[in-house]
Amino acid sequence: MDEAHYQSQLKRSLQQRDFHLKKALEYSHKATHPEESSDNAFQSLIDLLKQWCKQGRPPSQSRRAAIPREVRQTVLQLDEFGCRRCGSGSDLTVDHITPIAKGGSNDVSNLQTLCRSCNSSKGKT
Repeated sequence: MDEAHYQSQLKRSLQQRDFHLKKALEYSHKATHPEESSDNAFQSLIDLLKQWCKQGRPPSQSRRAAIPREVRQTVLQLDEFGCRRCGSGSDLTVDHITPIAKGGSNDVSNLQTLCRSCNSSKGKT
């Protein structure tokens, strides 16, 4: 992952974190101050849930098709059966460089070999 892409993902993650922290603080305040109209707090929660539902994927789209076995094998061979990040040859996974949710595909050009540890730490800051 190049530096610009990493910085973009980091910025977006921090924005999402800040948004959710702000909402949590708002709801916490409303929960501890019910005299300030619990009806408004309830309606705000409903509005937020509607927004999340609208932005999310329907359940039928939440499961992705698996990467075909032949494609997985090709990616592993191209990466010489080693993690692209640390070089480990154990507990390997085939990872999307650009996630399906962001327009990526199961094409060999969008796949890389990562060990489970590097794959699971990929999205963390």
